Amino acid sequence: MRAALHTRVLLAPLCSLALTTSAQASIGWYLMAPPIIDGRVADERPLRAWSQLGAFANVQECNESMLSQHGKALREEYVPWIGPNGRVPAAHVEAWVVAHNLAVARADRALCIASDDPRLGGRP
Repeated sequence: MRAALHTRVLLAPLCSLALTTSAQASIGWYLMAPPIIDGRVADERPLRAWSQLGAFANVQECNESMLSQHGKALREEYVPWIGPNGRVPAAHVEAWVVAHNLAVARADRALCIASDDPRLGGRP
């Protein structure tokens, strides 16, 4: 999984450069993340069911935010029960591991989607 993450991180900027054209410059971009259903990342759900994490003027800004979101998930910033000492109380370790793994998996599956992508199904 680590190799796949590094490949994704390295290829994302290259893919975005290849996709950027003057026609695409006038559209916006959404950072979308799949829902979590029944304790798993449901990335097979249609894009219109995904959460919008941000809106951006260009794909480069979206990719930067996507990498930032992934970094935050890896640094455990999305886990609210870390105590002031930076440690998870022993009673919550198992739940923390599950929540942390879900946050990282969800961030890893996030996508930058053009605002006019028909898969969004009329999403505002």
